[in-house]
Amino acid sequence: MQWEEDELRPIKVGLIKRVKSDDMCPPTYKTTWSGKEIPAAYTRIISQLEMEIEHTKTHKGHEALRRDSYARAMLDLLGKEIKAYKGNWTAFRSKVLGPVLLRNLYGCPDAYGPVVREFIKSREDKDDEDQDDDDQDDITIALATEFYLTHDATHPKYIPNFRRNLVLIPEMRWHLSVLMNNIKLGDETSYNRIRDGHDTLMDRMRKKVVADPVEEGTIPPFSKAEVKTIVDDRLEAFFELELQRVVSLTPPHPIPPIHFEHRKRRTTRA
Repeated sequence: MQWEEDELRPIKVGLIKRVKSDDMCPPTYKTTWSGKEIPAAYTRIISQLEMEIEHTKTHKGHEALRRDSYARAMLDLLGKEIKAYKGNWTAFRSKVLGPVLLRNLYGCPDAYGPVVREFIKSREDKDDEDQDDDDQDDITIALATEFYLTHDATHPKYIPNFRRNLVLIPEMRWHLSVLMNNIKLGDETSYNRIRDGHDTLMDRMRKKVVADPVEEGTIPPFSKAEVKTIVDDRLEAFFELELQRVVSLTPPHPIPPIHFEHRKRRTTRA
């Protein structure tokens, strides 16, 4: 997970057209591919969505198939958006993937409407006693605007935030595990283990970890529950620097005092 400011990376966009044929023949379709270059931050999401589609060629579980439908719909919308865009590609900000990128930045799941709404509402000032109870049940335009438009998530300065909050999103952990060859596409057991591990992690988390994207030096370290999740998913190599920070912040075990036994003239530790 690394990119430079204004960096573009190549992708291919397919346009499906129906091929003319006789009325008695079943319709056939042809895909024409064209190359594009888009901001680098979006390509990780595209890779994940493509892998989620590929995964369901073998694994037909309910959640895997639900994610497959979501991934196909997102990529179809992205293809149309890219085809329609006529501007400078370094200035391209996707209306399709942009919200997903912002949610990834905050460690919020991207495809569950109720969870996303609750997450955004949780950022509201709880001390504002002037609001009616009915107003507190809704997401205001101002609150949604602040969440989605305050930060340009394609900027590389937020990479530490993406890395830190990756642990909180099971799809991102699964995608990373595939890229690191820890698991294989279509492996139902590993897929379900990561999702079950996410439920366990959420049960152990007692408070929100990161409320806002912050500077690298002030990002909270991983909790014990998160470290266990990283180890269980065999992602220690990717998070090596972050895990070193956890170790450096952990106070050393007290050294037992040395007792002198004059009769035996030796030292022992209690």
